[in-house]
Amino acid sequence: MIDYEKAEELIGTEKYPEAIALLAAEPISILDDGNFERMERCLSSLPEQALQQSPEGCFLALSADLRLGRANSARQWFNQLAVLRDQCPEGSPARAALVRYVCLAGIMLPQTDNAQILLLLSILHNETISYRLPPIHLSATGRRPSVLRGSKDLSDWGRNYRAVANIVTPLEESVLPDGGAGAVSAAVAELLYERGSLDAASIEVAGALSSPNVEIVFAGYAQLARIARLDGVSSGRPEEVLQKLGGLLEERKAAHLLPNYRALCIRFEIHHGRLDAVKKWMAESQVDALKDCCLSNAYELMSRAKALIALGRCREAVTLLESLMLVLRSDIRPLDTIECLVDSAIACELLGSRSLALDKLEEALLLAAPFRYVRVVADGGQVAARLLGQLVKENRRTGSLPASYLQSVLETAKNYALLFPLLYDQDRAAPKAAAGYMPDVTPTELQVLQMLAAGKSNNQIREQLGVKLQTVKFHVSNLLEKLGAKNRIEAVNIAKELKIL
Repeated sequence: MIDYEKAEELIGTEKYPEAIALLAAEPISILDDGNFERMERCLSSLPEQALQQSPEGCFLALSADLRLGRANSARQWFNQLAVLRDQCPEGSPARAALVRYVCLAGIMLPQTDNAQILLLLSILHNETISYRLPPIHLSATGRRPSVLRGSKDLSDWGRNYRAVANIVTPLEESVLPDGGAGAVSAAVAELLYERGSLDAASIEVAGALSSPNVEIVFAGYAQLARIARLDGVSSGRPEEVLQKLGGLLEERKAAHLLPNYRALCIRFEIHHGRLDAVKKWMAESQVDALKDCCLSNAYELMSRAKALIALGRCREAVTLLESLMLVLRSDIRPLDTIECLVDSAIACELLGSRSLALDKLEEALLLAAPFRYVRVVADGGQVAARLLGQLVKENRRTGSLPASYLQSVLETAKNYALLFPLLYDQDRAAPKAAAGYMPDVTPTELQVLQMLAAGKSNNQIREQLGVKLQTVKFHVSNLLEKLGAKNRIEAVNIAKELKIL
């Protein structure tokens, strides 16, 4: 645990190298939001020159910028690391240490493809072995419940995953915490799941569950829960798997993983149509859909988009998904892009925009087909199945997608829809506007409603209530949903008709 008070004291007395060394004691990737904010304050109070002269300082600044979505600034720190490396004599231990920082930073930067990652991992491993340097650690998951699309999307490795696994496994100990045991198993299990090979995925995932690396355990149990969702007999009920995972994260004090753990759990609630739990999570979530839209928050925001669709707030979901896809274009993330396109297609279909929905789903399938991904599309359930059926008919004329692949995805989606009929069930999500219905408006929502009737803006409501702007937006959206209104004016009018106001 970093002693931030000590670090601040060292910075105050201009002992910058000592402060940087103290701050570098833990990777930024394992910091929870509170400790990351403290880290960021310390880094911002250090003179830029002090950071530029220190390899550890450059790497800390680069890591912080990436977590905040500041890719351009991160590249400048990468360039500074390269300058420091070039200033060291060839063959010296100091240069070897800087080579490793440059390689690690290169892996972390957006737009580094899978072939480059493999080369950089090899260099990192060779430098570590040759100079007997201590391991320098990379997060395989980026705090997500996934290795296949964790810190980086490794889809291209999946084309020849057995050969790549043989190459990567010996390299893990140099770059992953606790030797990286189970990382390959977690990635392969997810790959096989996405391809619809559940039995093979069940076998592979076992290797990740006992890993000493808590992030790998997170990815392994998340995958086990997804398998259990389809096959509760051999894997246990998904709720039991998730409950055990939550206990393990608490036991290992992995607070940095908890936001995405909660987002993972809410995806399961959505599949079962448990909308009260979804609303509660939405109210408690700290991520701001507009301000915090960056790669480091993508998993939680994609979960939020699914929640919005489940609650019938499809226009909000489409807006969020479009923002996410703009962010995803800054990196090479096919799986995330496919998922966003599928969810956007579902939202468009529920809004009545069938043509746009089909365009988005076809784009998703064109991305998914080369990797033979099935489940990322099919797990959209009944709405995805409906759209896929239409695409099969159109594909007979155009032939844009392999017919056997498209049919396989359709059949998988149909089966999934039978298992989870409440997934994106708009009859449940729609407000009950029948005669005699009286919406359950909370005291806070009533306050917001009264201020809407007075013509106050969201910012004015925020100031009067003393809450975040995001909280005000949540209350307004809830009111529109409960009252069956399309906008604020209609909500006020309905409330007056119902004698709420």
